Amino acid sequence: AGIVDAAHRSSGHKLTISIAQGTQVFKSDAVTTVMPYLRLWYYLFGLLLLLLAALCILAWRTSLLRYTVGATPGTQKGAPFSLGLVQMAFWFYLAIAAYVYICTSTLQIHIPMGSVLGLLGISASTGLAASAVDSRKTSAANNEKNDLQIQQTALNATINDLQSTAITAGSVAETALLEKKSSLATVNATIANLSVAPSAAKSNGFFNDILNDGDGISFHRFQIVVWTIVLGSVFVWGVLRNMSMPEFDASLLTLMGISSGTYIGFKFPEV
Repeated sequence: AGIVDAAHRSSGHKLTISIAQGTQVFKSDAVTTVMPYLRLWYYLFGLLLLLLAALCILAWRTSLLRYTVGATPGTQKGAPFSLGLVQMAFWFYLAIAAYVYICTSTLQIHIPMGSVLGLLGISASTGLAASAVDSRKTSAANNEKNDLQIQQTALNATINDLQSTAITAGSVAETALLEKKSSLATVNATIANLSVAPSAAKSNGFFNDILNDGDGISFHRFQIVVWTIVLGSVFVWGVLRNMSMPEFDASLLTLMGISSGTYIGFKFPEV
């Protein structure tokens, strides 16, 4: 990594060669050229651009990175973009592009991944947890709907029983009947609201989808997007400068984990 970085900074990518024996260094005037990048880099660059274009086209035209509460990921074309899935795709692309770049430049396939595995793990956990939270909310809504339908059936039966008997004005039976009808109307209205199909949600644009929590642009979503972009930029810079997978400080990974955890925590009350 140090040699590659020095080659980047040197004129014509030329480095002097020194010989060391123990702690004694013998300087020389010998010079060698170290290419800090692939000679036919434009072919690789074009290939990676094609991969990025394919990912973007699939994300836009299919449900690859979209998700609607109550629907299985991958089944809702035109649904809002999912921040968790977008973050997973972001790190997937950077990791695979960096791996291919380093492999083709160094002609080595065993590339130490280091802290990159931590980033991939955080992004995967974020996407999985986000889907789990949405599924839990959907399950809770379904359970509530089932309970209301049981109440609806019981109220209808009670109302039919009361109406099958003679009811005089002002009697206790009439009061009970009116109460049951009022309760039934409330239950019917609640069931109607719960029956609105989640798939009705539509995308309002990429950035609005990933930053909006249902009540407008939210800071916890903005925060995770900013940190993802910052660490992604550091990642790309590290790969280009050192031709190796960058090593992120443990505190940076912890910060990314906290940001992802905050996003997951705030998903519970989201609409």
